[in-house]
Amino acid sequence: MALVSSVKISRAMSKKRVILLALLAYAFLGMLIRWAVPPPPAVGMAGPQRAAVDVDFYEDRSWLDNQGNRQLSQAIFDEILSMIRQSSKLILVDMFLFNDWQGPTPETHRALASELTDALVVQKQQNPDLRVIVISDPINTVYSGTRSAHFDAMTDAGIEVVLTRLTELQDSNPTWSGIWRLLIRPLGNGPGDWLPNPFGEGRVSIRSYLALLNFKANHRKLLVTDSASGSLRALVSSANPHDGSSAHRNIALSFAGEAVMDLLRSESALLTMSGANEQAAALEKFIVDHASPPGAVPDGQKHNADASIQILSESRIRDALLTSIDAAQADDSVSMVMFYLSDRKIVSALKAAQRRGATVRVLLDNNKDAFGRSKNGVPNKPVAVELFAEGIDVRWCATQGEQCHAKWLHVSTAAGDSSSDVFYVGSANFTRRNLADLNLETDVRIESVPDHPIAVKMRGFFEDQWNNTDGFTYSHDYEKFAEDSLWLTMQYRFMESTGLSTF
Repeated sequence: MALVSSVKISRAMSKKRVILLALLAYAFLGMLIRWAVPPPPAVGMAGPQRAAVDVDFYEDRSWLDNQGNRQLSQAIFDEILSMIRQSSKLILVDMFLFNDWQGPTPETHRALASELTDALVVQKQQNPDLRVIVISDPINTVYSGTRSAHFDAMTDAGIEVVLTRLTELQDSNPTWSGIWRLLIRPLGNGPGDWLPNPFGEGRVSIRSYLALLNFKANHRKLLVTDSASGSLRALVSSANPHDGSSAHRNIALSFAGEAVMDLLRSESALLTMSGANEQAAALEKFIVDHASPPGAVPDGQKHNADASIQILSESRIRDALLTSIDAAQADDSVSMVMFYLSDRKIVSALKAAQRRGATVRVLLDNNKDAFGRSKNGVPNKPVAVELFAEGIDVRWCATQGEQCHAKWLHVSTAAGDSSSDVFYVGSANFTRRNLADLNLETDVRIESVPDHPIAVKMRGFFEDQWNNTDGFTYSHDYEKFAEDSLWLTMQYRFMESTGLSTF
């Protein structure tokens, strides 16, 4: 009997080993496929450098007053709502988090999701011929595991809501996505009550959790509208219409001119990827109808020849970032404000710029807060240790529950008798997922002479936070949150290289 039982156990263990080896082999195959399959045409776009037209900069600030209380000053969504109220022909919204979900500690500052939904619905009702296209990420329905009241309200009002087809993107987490694609995706998904909603109230199916593990996202945050003058205007930001994010520090850049057409072309490709061919065709028609003759500036718009603007997405963002940082020599400067910094090429470029004699300053979120939940500081804490050891100046954003959510880089260079300021603003964190054609991202690169008003305004954004202007506490010294931990470093390196992470 003992021998028979031993044989049965041995056979059972052999079967388990076979299953485990098969799953591991499939996961490895998924990793190979991820590198063999090219990214879709919708990613990795770089528009030409265009003349800067009516460009402006907006920021949402947070700081600590003399009593240590959090204070806020915000402008981004006020501008977004203003642009919507002026539109009569086209509104295009592409934003990642579009919901009212809160964490364990609710952020009650502002109901951004409802504000944006209501503004779009009212504008559509007042202008029946207005075409409103809203693109967002399936995370807002927990990957079809629940319904979105905001999306339903907009759809009922005649607004076209398009959820991004994330399956067309390369696998961020190839060790899981191959298994999911073969075994889970064919089952589909729908509302369920097996597990609590990981982001808010209610319950969802287990398949929502399994879809979440793919770690894919349309992370873009942008708006295009027509204005009272009939021309198109765009805004590219780091801010989401998400109630739980309503107190975050964020930035945005608005502009008009031909760069808006480049942005619409990028969004048209995204719509085509997501199967929304009718909406893509509508954008293409707007591009044709609103194209300006070469060198022309529409009435009511201001063109400054001392500044240019360029639309970038995904890997082309990283290409441009590296080119700018690599250009920094002795007496030049590199300044950064970043929510997540982990991309190895960017980290290496910053260290190399420091060694060449450039002044490098990096202001980081300390990655400790996430909608009422605590985090351990990965990836920014181990990256900060590495940068500080190279002699780079590092400071931490002074936050109380909110996040330092901006994604901003400034490179100031002096070449011979000329000098220039180059800025990057947009949705992309400086991570592998954001910069390697995995997530969908949009940034704006703007280059100008140093005394251009937009350059002066944007430099002030950084200097106020770095120097704690007016006695307000925007940032802390490096030592306040420094943590030289081998475990955190190993965790960061593993997560960044494998894709088994949320950053």
